[in-house]
Amino acid sequence: MVNIFRIEDDELLNKNHFPVKALFDMVSDARFVKVIEGISKGTGFGENYGACVFGMI
Repeated sequence: MVNIFRIEDDELLNKNHFPVKALFDMVSDARFVKVIEGISKGTGFGENYGACVFGMI
């Protein structure tokens, strides 16, 4: 049995959250924890069609 843990568009608390959902949807379940670690440490991550990076302001 396969568990699919994805947030559907109608479950978003606010339409402004869609970019975060879109980034997370690119990440495979196998890589998700590693990606979250990269985001938590401020190093970001890259996938086939997008990236999440952090810069100094």
